[in-house]
Amino acid sequence: MPAGLAPWPEDEGLYTLCPSCGRVYYDAVIEETGTAPFALRIDVTAGPIAEAIRVHWDVNT
Repeated sequence: MPAGLAPWPEDEGLYTLCPSCGRVYYDAVIEETGTAPFALRIDVTAGPIAEAIRVHWDVNT
């Protein structure tokens, strides 16, 4: 895996990252409310996150 990725969150929550737009969703909110407001947005076009997505999906660029 690429260097520079953040450590896994300390809490027990699960998060979902949209690899297209970079929105991060907190799964518990989706389960409780049935809606999907996003918690934050990250850059998925460059840096270690983009590299991790590329490796995960085996995308050749």
